[in-house]
Amino acid sequence: MVFPYAPYPLRANGISVRYLPVIKYLSERHTVDIILLANYNETMEEVAGLKDYCNKLMIIRRGKPNKKLLNKLKVRSLSLLPWTPPFYYIEYGGEIIPNEIETKIKGSHYDTLVWVSTRSSPYLFPTVRLINVDRVVMDFIDSPTMSAEREYKKYSNNLLFDWYECWKIRKWEAKITNEVDAAIYISEVDAETIPQKYVCGSNRYVINNGVNVDHFIPDQRIGLPSPNIGFLGHMNYAPNIEAVHWLYDNVYIPLRNKMPELSLIIIGRDPANSVIEMGKNKGVIVTGTVDDIWPYVNSVDIFVFPIWMGGGIKNKVIEVMYAKRPVITTIIGNEGINACSNQHLFICYEKDDFCNKAEILLNSSNRRDELGNAAYEFVKEKFSWETIFYKFEDIIVK
Repeated sequence: MVFPYAPYPLRANGISVRYLPVIKYLSERHTVDIILLANYNETMEEVAGLKDYCNKLMIIRRGKPNKKLLNKLKVRSLSLLPWTPPFYYIEYGGEIIPNEIETKIKGSHYDTLVWVSTRSSPYLFPTVRLINVDRVVMDFIDSPTMSAEREYKKYSNNLLFDWYECWKIRKWEAKITNEVDAAIYISEVDAETIPQKYVCGSNRYVINNGVNVDHFIPDQRIGLPSPNIGFLGHMNYAPNIEAVHWLYDNVYIPLRNKMPELSLIIIGRDPANSVIEMGKNKGVIVTGTVDDIWPYVNSVDIFVFPIWMGGGIKNKVIEVMYAKRPVITTIIGNEGINACSNQHLFICYEKDDFCNKAEILLNSSNRRDELGNAAYEFVKEKFSWETIFYKFEDIIVK
C-alpha cells in the first residue's frame, strides 16, 4: 500500500480516517507492506505505531525542493505540454520517488498494489510498471477532476489556464483509471465525474468511509454555554476555514442579534490564525486540538456545515450525525452521504435558509432530538465498517 502521507494516527488527516481501520483489518488477514512518501525534512516519529499493522514500513523521502526561478519556469513550461502531467500535481523534489521505490522493493513480488490518492501521481504512476505485481488498485478517494474544477471556479480568474488545466486533470484521471485493474472512489458523485465513454466502466467502484466512533460515550459532555451552534473539522484546511468564516458572518451574527446568549463552538485541530482571531470575538469558542472530540460534540446543540467546495464524503458530518446531533449543511456537504433533507438533516442553499433552519432547531428541543435520532439510525446502518471492510477486500483480493 502506498500513501502520499501517513495514515496515522486516526484523525491526523482524511486518509488516516479512511485507511487506518482498513489497514488494521487487512493486517489480520494478509501480509501488508506500507510505503509512505515523506517530505525531505519530516521527522516521521509519529508513524511508529503503524509498524504494529504491517510486515514492513518503508519511508521514501522526496528530494529537497528546487524552487529557484529557472527551475520553476522549467517545471511550469513543461506542465503546459498536452502529454505531460497536470501542473496541479507537480511536487518539487518528487522526481526522486521512482528510483527510491524501485530500490526499496527490488526483488519483491506482490499480489496487489493499493495506491492511495493522486498526490505524487506524475512520479508514482510510471513506477507502477516497474513493480512486480499482479493487480493494481487506485483509490482516488475524491475525484481530482471534480475537486480541481470546484477549486478553480471558486478561487481563480484565469479562465483559459483553468480550462486547460482541468482538461489535463480529466485526461490524467481517465488515463490512470484505464490502466489500473480497479479504481475506487468515495462517492457516486466522484466516481461519475469522468463520463463513461472515456473509461472502462467495469473497473470503477464506490466505497464510502465508515464512521469512526472509538471512545464515543453518548452522555459524556463538557461545560459549554448553551444555546450554541457548532462546527467540527481540521481547522487548518482551506474549505473548513472558508466555511467557518461564512458561518460566523452569515448565520452566527444574525442569530446572535436575536439570541444574545448564543455561542459559536469551533472544534478542530490546528486552527489557522484567522480562526484563532475569530475566537477572540464575543461568544466564540475555538477549542484547538483536543484529546477527545466527543465530549465537545455531545455538548453542541446543532452543527452547521456551510460547505461550498471540495469532494468526497465529509467525515465530520457523519460523525456528528452518529452522535445524534442535528445537522444543517449544503448539497456538497451531503454528497456521498445521501441523507434525506428534513428527515436525517437539513440541506440549505441560501444564508436566510440556514438562519431559519438553525432558529427552528435552537427553539425546539423536540425537533433537535427527532432529527438527531433519525441521523444516528441512518449512519449506523449505512456507514458500518464491517460492510466496508468486505468491499475493500473483495476488490483488493481477486
